[in-house]
Amino acid sequence: MTGIDRIPLAHSVRYVAHGLPEVPNHYGPGVLAPSEITLTYRAAPDSQLGRVHAYVAGRLWVDGKEVPLLPGGLYGQHYLDGLDNWPEWLAEEARLHDPEAAAVSAAVAPPTDPTHGLSVQHADALYDAIATPGPARESFDDQHARVCAVVRQILDDLLPTPAEPTDRAAVLHEVADELTRKANKLTERVHDLAYFVAKDRLREAEILDREATELRRMADQTATETPKEQ
Repeated sequence: MTGIDRIPLAHSVRYVAHGLPEVPNHYGPGVLAPSEITLTYRAAPDSQLGRVHAYVAGRLWVDGKEVPLLPGGLYGQHYLDGLDNWPEWLAEEARLHDPEAAAVSAAVAPPTDPTHGLSVQHADALYDAIATPGPARESFDDQHARVCAVVRQILDDLLPTPAEPTDRAAVLHEVADELTRKANKLTERVHDLAYFVAKDRLREAEILDREATELRRMADQTATETPKEQ
């Protein structure tokens, strides 16, 4: 509709997370085992609450025993602005979801090549190797074998003629670094995804990490085989 002035007051994100560190209970003895986080970012800082506010909810434990839940659900506690005084992991969560920081990052980030110099054919082949189409999921060993085959083909293409050991080691390291970058990309903000999607992403990243480790081992072995200059 036209003629309406909209003034954003705040941006809020709420999510469930697993495996977070325990935090001291602010209101008594024991520790809080967080499982739900709400982060609020105000467009303008509040005189008392500041710009960023966190509410952490979870189960309460005292002397190794869980305290029965409240009638309304989980226990919770507030964290006011001033990330320096927050638990480091919570401050990192706040930075991760901060829309202001994301906008600045997007504005200043230089354009990057998502394939890091790989040819279109090689990039597509590697993508197809790790992204199985359709609902069917292959076994870990099948997917591992397919990634190995693609990496082998890329190496053969990059080294069409027999190469010196030092050259081969450099190529192996280059391909390993590319696999590591793709694995890291798969796990970015994985906790924001649905469980089954996150599980698949982590599985694919594990495959790539295994391949990168093996390639680096081969590169180091190749480098040690380089004959010394007379």
